[in-house]
Amino acid sequence: MHIFVEGSSDKIFLEMLCSYLNINAEYTVTSGKDNLINTVKIKKYDNPLIIFDADNDFQNSVNNIKNQIERIDSTISPKIFLFPDNESTGNLETLLEDICIHTDIKDCFIKYKTCIQTIAASNNKILSLNPKSQIFAYLEVFGYKTKIKNLQDMDYKNIFNFEHEKLKPLIDFLKENT
Repeated sequence: MHIFVEGSSDKIFLEMLCSYLNINAEYTVTSGKDNLINTVKIKKYDNPLIIFDADNDFQNSVNNIKNQIERIDSTISPKIFLFPDNESTGNLETLLEDICIHTDIKDCFIKYKTCIQTIAASNNKILSLNPKSQIFAYLEVFGYKTKIKNLQDMDYKNIFNFEHEKLKPLIDFLKENT
């Protein structure tokens, strides 16, 4: 199985999940949702898997992938999954927030985010927080300071619940395409 992903965080997470599920896979990082078109390597695979973020518009993200594939080679039939659950808007970090084991720590960051948003409402010099920063802050509490890139070194089973219901659509997709 060969999986095309947007970034290294996606690759590392899927490596962990596939390892947990005893699924063998190879990965290609496209370095962004609009760079699939530059990944000529996709022609080598009959039915490649593409796992990208849904971002703010699920259908637009699906169409973007299909349009890029059509421009590369109309005979390619990829199977597509969009984070977080292949039907909602969001991204990998949305999914990771949902499967955090230590919800009490996650709740602290939610309170922090709410506090910053309250202050930002009355002070235009305060920027809103990047939505991805919450999951990175969660990981930092466990000593992983360079975002998700060091996940391959962590005992992720004590930080993320790989049996969480929110992972079922992704796990089903991976198992169906093994």
